[in-house]
Amino acid sequence: MEIRDRKGLVTGIFYLATGCGAAIAGVQYSMGTTAQMGPGYFPVLLGCVLSLLGLSVIWGSLRPDAEVTNMPRIEWAGLFWISLSIAVFALTLLPLGMVAATFLLVMVSTAGNTHRNWLHSLICAAFMVALTVGVFIVGLGIPLPVWPSFLN
Repeated sequence: MEIRDRKGLVTGIFYLATGCGAAIAGVQYSMGTTAQMGPGYFPVLLGCVLSLLGLSVIWGSLRPDAEVTNMPRIEWAGLFWISLSIAVFALTLLPLGMVAATFLLVMVSTAGNTHRNWLHSLICAAFMVALTVGVFIVGLGIPLPVWPSFLN
């Protein structure tokens, strides 16, 4: 069997591993029933669906009529900046609040873009701040600080 679509194969393996991980983690919680779902029901169900999708993508990458593709080059700088932005968000959410943490998330992740436009980044950050505060604080009522703790 020849691997024709390397990008599809790697994607399928990632989906399969993530789905299996979610399903394995979910079975540690009670499943419940379809009418009364327990905390493990959704992760197991979603993990199984994602695993099936991964198997489907893997199968498609091995078909003889699959398009021949290679893996693109990994952009290590972008991966670093995006990972750093997630860490910055996690470390600053509680002490600085949702507004500052989301703003920092967008601005730090933008630093990894070689074609960055700082005005565009500021507009995107303002939009993301408004969206996250609107959805998570106002819409869902999640009790997270909006502003830095020293302002409260």
